Amino acid sequence: MTQKPKFALLPLGGCGEIGMNMTILFAGDETFFIDCGALFPDDSQPGVQLILPGFSWLTSEKIKPTAWLITHGHEDHIGGLPYFFPRFPAPIYTSGFAAALIEAKFKDLSIKKYKMKVWKDGEQTRIGKTKVIPFDVNHSIPHSMGLLVDTPHGRLLHTGDYRIDPDPFEKTRTDDRIRQVVKGRRPDVMMSDSTNAFVEGSDLSERDLEEDFEKIMHEATGAVVVASFSSNIWRAQTIIDAARSSGRGVHILGRGTRRNVGIAQELGVLNTRGVEILEDKDMKRRDREKVCILCTGSQGEQFSGLHRLAYDSVSYFKLDWGDHVVFSARSIPGNEKSIIYLTNQLCRQGVKVITAREADIHVSGHGFQDDLKACIKAANPRFFMPVHGEYRHLQKHGYLAHEVGMPEENTVLAENGDVVEITKRKIRISKRVANNRSYVSQGGVYHDEGQVSRSRSQIAQNGLVCVSVLFSKANYRIKGEPRVSVFGVPIQAGVVADVLPDLVRKSADKTKDRKDGNDKTFAEELRIQVRRYIESICRFRCIVQIMMHRA
Repeated sequence: MTQKPKFALLPLGGCGEIGMNMTILFAGDETFFIDCGALFPDDSQPGVQLILPGFSWLTSEKIKPTAWLITHGHEDHIGGLPYFFPRFPAPIYTSGFAAALIEAKFKDLSIKKYKMKVWKDGEQTRIGKTKVIPFDVNHSIPHSMGLLVDTPHGRLLHTGDYRIDPDPFEKTRTDDRIRQVVKGRRPDVMMSDSTNAFVEGSDLSERDLEEDFEKIMHEATGAVVVASFSSNIWRAQTIIDAARSSGRGVHILGRGTRRNVGIAQELGVLNTRGVEILEDKDMKRRDREKVCILCTGSQGEQFSGLHRLAYDSVSYFKLDWGDHVVFSARSIPGNEKSIIYLTNQLCRQGVKVITAREADIHVSGHGFQDDLKACIKAANPRFFMPVHGEYRHLQKHGYLAHEVGMPEENTVLAENGDVVEITKRKIRISKRVANNRSYVSQGGVYHDEGQVSRSRSQIAQNGLVCVSVLFSKANYRIKGEPRVSVFGVPIQAGVVADVLPDLVRKSADKTKDRKDGNDKTFAEELRIQVRRYIESICRFRCIVQIMMHRA
C-alpha cells in the first residue's frame, strides 16, 4: 500500500475470528490503532503463550500511529498492547479501569516510557485534526466504551464490545448513549460487535442473577465457590451482594482476581461494604457455611484458582462434601474438554457443580439480536461493517442490519487484512494486505512466516534426531563414540548409533564422487542417509540434524 487512503479501516484481528481484536483507522495523514488484543493458544501450539496480530506489514509500510484508542480492558482488546507498543509508540487513550490494567502489564514487562490519557464518558478529546468522543456501553468489565471518531475525512462509530442491560451497573443503556452521542453527527460507518449475532432476543440483566446466587448461598450447607472471569467485576459485585445477604464472607482466590478486584475498589466501581473479605489466614477457622470463594477457572484453565482447589493445591482450604461450585460463565469454544475434566475432578471431591443450565448464574457481555438491531437503529449509520466474530457471525449481523433498513450494498463483510475504503457514495474492500500472526514464547515474539515458527511446527509434527560425530582431521574416520539424541521419534538412539558407521561410509563414498565434495556436502548426505534409514525402520519421516566436529 504505497499511499494511505483518505478514510479507510483495516482489521488485523477480530474479523473472521473471535478474539485478538485490532483495527487500523486511516484518516488522511492521521492513523489510529484501535485496540490490540491477544488470543490464547490451543493444544496444537506447545510453547506458545499468546497469539497476536502480525505487525510485519505495519513495519514494512512504516505505518506509525497518531494515537492508540482502547475501548476496554479485556485480554482480547489489550493483551497484545505490551508487545506492539514498544514498536509503535504513541499516546494511549482509554478509560480508567483499562488504563490500570495496561499499566500493570507495562510494569511486568518494564515498559516505562508511555503517555496515558484517561478519559470519561462523553469527554470530547481532540487528537490532531480528529475529535474523539468516548461513551459508556454495557459490558462485563467496568468502563467499557464505544468511540465516535470524527475525522476531517469521515465519521466512525465503533461500538467496542457491548450489550444492552435494562438495569445496568453503568447507570445508562448502550442504545441510549449511542442515540445521544450521534445526535447531529450521523456516522459515515458503524463497526459493531457480532459475537452473539445468532442468539435471538435479549439476555437478562446482570442484577437478575442475584436472586439465584442468594438462593444457592442460603441453601448450601458447605462453602460456595464461584468461578468466573477475573475481569468480570459486575459479576463479582453480584456475588458479593448475594454473599452479604446470606451472611457469608468472601475470599478472593488468585493473583489476577485479587488484582482486578483491588483496582475496582480503588476506582470506586466495586462496593464491598457490609461484607467481610476473608484473608488466607481466616479460612481455616471460618465455618464452611459462612464462606464464599470467588476465583477463576470457569474455562478449566490449568493453574486457575478453581483448578488448584479441585486438585488440593490450596494449603489453607480443601473442598469437601456439601460444598457447591458454580460455573458463572459460558464455555468458550475449544475449552469444552478442559471444563469436563475439571468438572469430573470436582465431582470426585464430592461437591455439587452448578452451571447456567441449572440456574440463572450467567449473562453474556455481548448483545443478542434485539440488542444489535436496537443499536444499529440508534446510530442510523450510512454504512455498516460488522466486526468481532467468525465470518458466519459477520454475515448474520449483516442480515440483521438489513432487517432494520440498512441497504445490502451499504454493508461490507471484511476479514483480517482487508482494506475497507469509505467515500461519500460507497463502502468497499479496495485491496488486501499481508495478514499474519505473531507469537509470544520464551525469549520474545516471533512471526508465523519466520524460520522460528516453521521450525517449531516441523519439530512438533515430525520429531527430531540429533547426531553428533567427531571425525579425524584428515578423513571421515569416526573418533570416539557418536552421540545420538532422539526427541519424539519412535526409535531408540542406540539403534541409530549402531548403523552410523555404515551410513558414514556410504556418505563419504558419495561425497568423494562429487566435484563439490566437502564437509558441508558430506553432512547433508549423511543427514539424508540417517533420515532414510529411520523412515525404512519405523515409517516415520523425522527431522535430522548433523553436527560434525574434527580433531
